[in-house]
Amino acid sequence: MADPVIVTTPDQLAALVRQAVREELDARGAPTPPHKRYVTQRELSTRFAVSRTTVHNWVKQEGCPHILHGAVLRFDLEAVEAWLRARPPKLQRVK
Repeated sequence: MADPVIVTTPDQLAALVRQAVREELDARGAPTPPHKRYVTQRELSTRFAVSRTTVHNWVKQEGCPHILHGAVLRFDLEAVEAWLRARPPKLQRVK
């Protein structure tokens, strides 16, 4: 007799994999890695009070750290904050 087929969504599968990895790490006594906070371009622009175009320019022209999976762009908030702190200050135009 054939094994039963289990239907699951990608999110459910990802949760099952995370759980299995956690259980294996616990069984080996490995420390749990800290949870990273990934944000969208919109969330990043809101967090730093800049336009989404500015965030786009940071990525394309200035090397802002990001993760790209296909067309999905995400940012590690801690890495972006460190990158912003390390950047030299920009001169402001006087009107």
